Amino acid sequence: MKVNGKDLAIRESLLGMIKAKDVNGRNVIHSSDFHSAISELGFSMGSPIIEDMLIYCKLDSNGNLDYNELERELLR
Repeated sequence: MKVNGKDLAIRESLLGMIKAKDVNGRNVIHSSDFHSAISELGFSMGSPIIEDMLIYCKLDSNGNLDYNELERELLR
């Protein structure tokens, strides 16, 4: 993931919000918590930066979002 400094800061802020909502520490949150996190940062679904980040997340049939790959990508 190639990003400029501003985008990286936004992505890291969002990751921090996501991790704060991950009460079990399993790198999985419900999609409603993801929506809440992006809303708290002033973004909405469909924002280019959010769509780019979702490429690295997996959504299961119960609405749970696994963000392991996103975290690994941001820590590179």
